[in-house]
Amino acid sequence: MNRLQARALQRTKQAGFSMIEVLVALMIITLGLFGVVGLQAFSLRANQAGKYRGQAVFLADDLGQRMEINFPNANGYDVALSSTAPALNKDCTTSTCSGADLMTYDLAVWQAAVAAALPQSSWSVTTAQLAATPNLTSATFTLTWQERMGSIANNTSTATVTATYVTTRLIKTSP
Repeated sequence: MNRLQARALQRTKQAGFSMIEVLVALMIITLGLFGVVGLQAFSLRANQAGKYRGQAVFLADDLGQRMEINFPNANGYDVALSSTAPALNKDCTTSTCSGADLMTYDLAVWQAAVAAALPQSSWSVTTAQLAATPNLTSATFTLTWQERMGSIANNTSTATVTATYVTTRLIKTSP
């Protein structure tokens, strides 16, 4: 066999990739990309859920601090389970308000903030003065909202954050 025949024989043995091999490689790459896209979507949903939980904790702390500022009326900050913020009757940032007016203002502003920050939200606040220590008031905030789960828009679940906040009235003692 001469060189020319050997080269021709060698070329036929190394014909390259077949169409089936190319299709299998494309299918493997496509499945890998679908996996990456699914992981990215899951990551975005988890990030959004964490954002909502953080906002719920922030909102609970906000109302707790408002109660601490208006301590004489702290036991009046009770809110039954609601999902609609009340209308603001008096703006305490531009006019002088009594303690009761400030409480009504704080609750209206807080409920509007919860409704704006959390999707399909509802909330309740329960306060109780601690019997053993009259200068302490305990408040429990329950915030509930809908989180999107899965890839279908109607596939939701309810998330709840319950926080307890203790407000303190500072009592000045004489030396």
